[in-house]
Amino acid sequence: MLETSKVDYRAGLFRRLAAIVYDSLVVIAILFFASALAMFCVSMALDSTAITEQQILVENPIYFSWLIFCWFYYYAWCWRKGGQTLGMKAWRLKLVSCSGQTISYKNSAIRFFSALLGIANFGVLLPVKRGWHDILSNSNIIVIDKNS
Repeated sequence: MLETSKVDYRAGLFRRLAAIVYDSLVVIAILFFASALAMFCVSMALDSTAITEQQILVENPIYFSWLIFCWFYYYAWCWRKGGQTLGMKAWRLKLVSCSGQTISYKNSAIRFFSALLGIANFGVLLPVKRGWHDILSNSNIIVIDKNS
């Protein structure tokens, strides 16, 4: 359970979007690395000079699925490990389940795929003060104390 002394309030739209911008830089780096790894594997497997690795990968659904998996796994691992991505740490945000436990991989997937690239965060402007992905994944983004 979370200690109530460490919880200030539910996170607002500005902090959420700022954390997304920060995390997007990390995600871009992860996707570059994942792409390089995929290109290396394709070049080793095919050993062809006429067709470039990029041409093979661009229209490949396995490659697209690999990138989505890497993107998802960054978030899921961070959320399950400590409830915070790097962007969330910078903006003192934390993901908590409504029951106070660590979010599950199932709820991480629901949250990730229902976030709609951050658009779901605009739900905090409604009286509920929660994003749509927060509601669907049974979780909350809270602002934590500077000292925690």
